[in-house]
Amino acid sequence: MENEEKKIENTKIGKNEKKSTLKYLIVGLVAIIIILIVIVSILLFKGKNNDNKNSTTIENNASNIAVKGSSYEELTKNAEEDEKKVVATLESEFENLKKETDTYDKYVTNKDKVKLFYDKIVTETDNFGIRLREYSLKYAELIMQENISSNDKYKKLDDIYDEFYGNIGDDIYDDIYDGILDDLYDYYYDGIFDDAYNTVPYADLSSTRSNEYKWCSNARSDVYKSISNSRSDIYKFCSNVGSKLYQEKEDKALEEIEEFRQDIEKIKNGISSENNIEQSMENKQENTNATSNSEELNTDFKNAMDSYEKYIDEYIAFMKKYSENPTDTSLLTQYASMLTKYQQAVKDFKNWNTKNLNKAEQKYYVEVQTRVTKKLTDASIDVQ
Repeated sequence: MENEEKKIENTKIGKNEKKSTLKYLIVGLVAIIIILIVIVSILLFKGKNNDNKNSTTIENNASNIAVKGSSYEELTKNAEEDEKKVVATLESEFENLKKETDTYDKYVTNKDKVKLFYDKIVTETDNFGIRLREYSLKYAELIMQENISSNDKYKKLDDIYDEFYGNIGDDIYDDIYDGILDDLYDYYYDGIFDDAYNTVPYADLSSTRSNEYKWCSNARSDVYKSISNSRSDIYKFCSNVGSKLYQEKEDKALEEIEEFRQDIEKIKNGISSENNIEQSMENKQENTNATSNSEELNTDFKNAMDSYEKYIDEYIAFMKKYSENPTDTSLLTQYASMLTKYQQAVKDFKNWNTKNLNKAEQKYYVEVQTRVTKKLTDASIDVQ
C-alpha cells in the first residue's frame, strides 16, 4: 500500500515536471517568435525608409541629370526630356508645399520651406542652363566630326540655334518663369493672403506679404537672368563657330568650341562666362558707380560691340551671296535663320544703349553704329 502511494506521488511529480517543462518550452517559443517579428518589422521599416529616401533623392535631384547623346536626335531628345524632368520635379514639390501651406497660419509656420523652394527653382534653372550649353557643345562637336564640307557644317549649326536656343529655351522660360513662378504668386497672393485679409492683423499680414513678394520677385529676376544668360551664350557660341566655318577655317571653329567648353567649366565653378553678353550687361550695371567716370572701354562691352560688328559682316556677306543666287535652295533654307539671328543681334546691340555708358563707351558705340549703318546701306540692306 505504501509502495502504491509512493508510485502515485512520483507519477504526480513527473506530470508536474512535464507540465513545467512544457510551459517553459511554450514561453521560450513565444519569446523567439516575438523577437523574430520585431526583427522582421525593423528590417521592413528600414527597407521602406530606404525606398522613400531613394525616391526622394530621385525626385529632388533633377540637377543630377547627365548630359549625353551619341547622335543629333538623341541629344535633342535628351535635352527635351531633361527640361520636362526639371519642371515635373518642381511642380511635384510645389504640390507638396501647397499642402503644408494651405492656410495663412500654416504658411507662417512653414515660410522657411517656401523660401527654400524659391531658392531651389533658381538653382534648378541655373543647372539646366549649364546643361543646355553642354548639349549645344556636344551637338557642335558631332557636327565637326562629320565628313562634310565647312559650308554644310555651317548650315547644320542652325539646328543648335533652332532647338536649344529656340524651342527648349522657350519651353524652360514658359514652364518656370511664366509657369511655376506665376502659379506661386497666384496661390499665395490671390489665395492664402486674400483669405486672411479679414482675420489677420494688418501689420502681420503686410509684413508676410512683403517678404513673399521679395522672395518671388528675386526668384523671377534670377530665373529670367539665368535663362537669358544661357541662351545668349548659346547664340554667341553658334555665331562664333559659324563665322569660322563660313570662312572655311575649321581649325578656328574647333578653337571656338574649346573656348566654349572652358567657359562652361568656369560657370560650373561659379565664374561668369566672359562670352556672356547678358551677364556683361548685368556686371556693368552693378558697377555703374565705379566706372561711370572712367574713360576706358569695359572689356566685356568692347567684345560685345566687336562681336556684333563681326556678325553684321557675316550677315552682309550672306545677303550678297543670296541676292546673287536667289533660287539657290541651300541659301533659301538659311535665309529665315540668318534673318532671325540678325534681328536678335540688333536687339542686343540696342540694349547696350540703355545702359549708363561712360564717354569712351558712348563714343565707341556710336562709331560701331555708324560703321554698321554704312555697311548695311552700301549693301542696300534696310537698317533696323
